[in-house]
Amino acid sequence: MTEDTYRGALIGCRFAYAVQAVGNNLTPVLLTVFSSLYGVSLAKLSLIITINFIVQIPADMLSVKICNKLGYRAAMLIAQVISLTGLILLGLLPAATDGNLASLIVSSALVSVGGGLTEVVVSPLTDSLPVGASKSKLALLHSSYCWAACAVIAAASLSLAFTGYGRWYVLPLCFTALPIINIAVFSLVKMPRCAEPAQVSDIKQWGKDKTFYILIALMFCAGAAEVTISQWSSLFAEQALGLDKQIGDILGPCAFAAAMGIGRLIISASGDDCSKAMTLAAAGCAVCYFTVALMPIRAMSLAACALCGLTVSVMSPSAYSLASRRLAGGNILLFGILAIAADIGCSAGPAITGLISDAVESGALGEICQGLGFGAQELSMRAGIAAGAVFPIILLVLSRVLDRRGFGCPMPVKLLSDNKK
Repeated sequence: MTEDTYRGALIGCRFAYAVQAVGNNLTPVLLTVFSSLYGVSLAKLSLIITINFIVQIPADMLSVKICNKLGYRAAMLIAQVISLTGLILLGLLPAATDGNLASLIVSSALVSVGGGLTEVVVSPLTDSLPVGASKSKLALLHSSYCWAACAVIAAASLSLAFTGYGRWYVLPLCFTALPIINIAVFSLVKMPRCAEPAQVSDIKQWGKDKTFYILIALMFCAGAAEVTISQWSSLFAEQALGLDKQIGDILGPCAFAAAMGIGRLIISASGDDCSKAMTLAAAGCAVCYFTVALMPIRAMSLAACALCGLTVSVMSPSAYSLASRRLAGGNILLFGILAIAADIGCSAGPAITGLISDAVESGALGEICQGLGFGAQELSMRAGIAAGAVFPIILLVLSRVLDRRGFGCPMPVKLLSDNKK
């Protein structure tokens, strides 16, 4: 087979990341719309986000079974159809039911389920493609989610700014073009066979290897560190700097995603040692967290939010790369386990920091510290982010452990090219 034979599948994988970016970033941008138009409370808005992450966990588990039984093509098509259905419902149901909470939860959760299925399948699928060692193609693959997230946030924010909240439902309907394109792509392109399911002996061997548990903990903390700061950045821009929501979205989560994309381009193309890169990135992430939490110059705190995206960019690709090389029989089940760990971290991180923020804002500490020049809400956000620094600190410890155990490995670009020699 020539490299061109699977070029379409590689393009489809990039679009699949884009569909997942729509699922993870469109609903958060629309939360203010739901609150303003339909009077949805903050507690219910938080419930929508929490459910979106929780439903991805069983979706991760289900994707392993679907792929092992039906193959890559069927798994990707099912994921795209579910995402398409969710986007259509998100554009139609809430508007038709005057923002009924159940309609918001069901439609946004379906989009998240499609993204969860995609998340587990696309990494081993890409790993199995017999493509060449073109660093630019593979680097774009690893950063495609980030660029898609930038596009989704910017397009949605600017659209709402120009057209107003009254026509928000057009956004999810417009984004249905992505899964429709992907359904066509994965229906027509040449696809590799799915790897053999993990054997019982392989799974038992993973359980005896401390690296397996280190990687699970690393993915949990990586998910928590990434989502915590990305979700807080927009609100921080609005509350701390007094910016409009649309500008806050662009300078907050959009800048975070762009920095993460740049980081993945640089790291994926560098071929550096995984554990050493993770150690440096974790240290930088901790510095960014404490800068956001403690820096009195608010513009610098916002800049640190964006730079945090650069530091977290290395974690997930490195963990997948290490797992693929170091654990025998690594396949879609292994990727699925790591994805589940990351999704749990994505749910737990913001929840923990939110609880701490609420405790600070409502407690006596909030009244005492207002003398520092921070408002109660801003102070509570800074306290929550300071508490969230525990995740990059744990990442730093885990990375150092991997480094001392001699688990360096080439980054994803080199990994993929070496596997095809």
